[in-house]
Amino acid sequence: MVSAQTASASRGVRGGVNDPDGDGVENMFDLDSDNDGLTDIAEAGGAALDQDGDGRVDDTADADGDGLPDVADSDQGGPDLRSPDTDGDGIEDFVDTDSDGQGGTDFEESGGFEADGDGLPDAAMDENSDGLLDIFDGDRGGMPLEARDSDGDGTPNHLDVSDGSGGNSNCSLAPMGARQGSIALYLIIPALVLFRRLGRKGAES
Repeated sequence: MVSAQTASASRGVRGGVNDPDGDGVENMFDLDSDNDGLTDIAEAGGAALDQDGDGRVDDTADADGDGLPDVADSDQGGPDLRSPDTDGDGIEDFVDTDSDGQGGTDFEESGGFEADGDGLPDAAMDENSDGLLDIFDGDRGGMPLEARDSDGDGTPNHLDVSDGSGGNSNCSLAPMGARQGSIALYLIIPALVLFRRLGRKGAES
């Protein structure tokens, strides 16, 4: 078994500029350079070109032989995919674990769950050393992580500063304090209504 941390070190500088997620796979070979579950092609706006979610374009035809598939080649009518920096922090989205700068990680805002509190997937297994964790890699029986759009405005939560899903700063994850406050309010209101009714009955008697 090969973990992301023990993937071939010859393919990148682990934890350095060319391998920020420290999985031993250099960005140019890494299908998910920040290990947040969202593939690099998806974070560059090319999700429609990768319907099976394996991190690669589905149609690899290359009419002009320039090494770039026609579906992603502007010379052949394809989209001009770029690496955006949504929050303007100087870190491009494909290596930014919090692309909109709200505080919630892209993994969390896309519906991911983790236990150790770092906002990233807990799993580390990458059997084929392609940079995409096995839990998301269809080639390894995993399930691709899909971006969510809570407010239906066409901008996924991890790029949307006002995704309409509640919580402080409009983050898609409501802070624990906010959830507890809401629960307390729902418990208090019925009690107040009961006391008011009892008070009325006492006055009538």
